[in-house]
Amino acid sequence: MKFKYKSLKIGGENHEGIREAVDKFALFHDLKKDGETLLYFEEINDKKNISININILNRVKNQEKIIFAKNLSSMLEAGLPLSRALSVMERQTQNPKLKETLISMNDSIRKG
Repeated sequence: MKFKYKSLKIGGENHEGIREAVDKFALFHDLKKDGETLLYFEEINDKKNISININILNRVKNQEKIIFAKNLSSMLEAGLPLSRALSVMERQTQNPKLKETLISMNDSIRKG
């Protein structure tokens, strides 16, 4: 099978590519051997495309959560509105999962 994928290299760079593998597990292991963390993949199939987001591999570490809480607290104490503080933090974070979470939170807040 062929897979279109997005991964995170050891240095923190995002990488996209197409790779042949027996199944999704083999794709995951091949990328891991190459020092990459699989973020997203899509099976390339003539009949249909299957998209699966691998969220379990992309976690927010406790240290990042602590830094997030401290920075959010400081911004709110300085008088920034919550939605503005979340937008600033979303632009500054390097963690894709945290960024996705911040975007989702900010959208929910804006919608009420």
